[in-house]
Amino acid sequence: FSFVLGFLPTPILVWFLVLVNLGGKAAFERSTEYLLHGAPMLSGQALNLNWVVTYILHIVNPVQFGSLQQLDYLNRQIPADYAPVVFQGYLFILVAFIIFLRYWLFQKKDIANFLSASVMIFFSHFILNKSAYEKHLFYVVILMLFLYLVRPTTSNRWLLILFDVMVVMNLIFFYGFTGMSSLSRLFFDFDITIIFSFYYLLIYLFVLWKYLRREKGFL
Repeated sequence: FSFVLGFLPTPILVWFLVLVNLGGKAAFERSTEYLLHGAPMLSGQALNLNWVVTYILHIVNPVQFGSLQQLDYLNRQIPADYAPVVFQGYLFILVAFIIFLRYWLFQKKDIANFLSASVMIFFSHFILNKSAYEKHLFYVVILMLFLYLVRPTTSNRWLLILFDVMVVMNLIFFYGFTGMSSLSRLFFDFDITIIFSFYYLLIYLFVLWKYLRREKGFL
């Protein structure tokens, strides 16, 4: 009962803060639409697993999704419903459930462990979930900052720096340095965001492995 009582005010407060901000009502309506009818895109320009899947689908099914030649060799977003089912958020649900069980069954219920689990769930959303957008990694940075303030280990400091660099790189690729234009993503007719997506995926698997092994001082 105490857990439920303590858990409920957080989302209520978060949504209240969303609603009172400029454009908050539109954000709330969009989130509700996603909840009821599903997210529209497989990857919203996030450098993640589904961005790689999107690229592969352009190659294996160019008639339905458009060939890379037609798209000037740049990876483009596709609707989530057309992707294999396993990539439509189910990997994220599985991993998030494992993280939740680890926290609920094996960890002390304190703010540091709660923030640690929250970092991993939001990071898992960014890497594995459908319709994750480039800006969603920003939530990982904020939560990691809070965690570092509570648990200021050397590993957590480097993780905070790493997540910060990752979110900046993702934004720069698609919005440039000013937010008004994108950088050239092509290198010999290859979209280099795919390489970075693989790199981000490897970082995620490394962090997840360390987290599940419960290494001291790491998250």
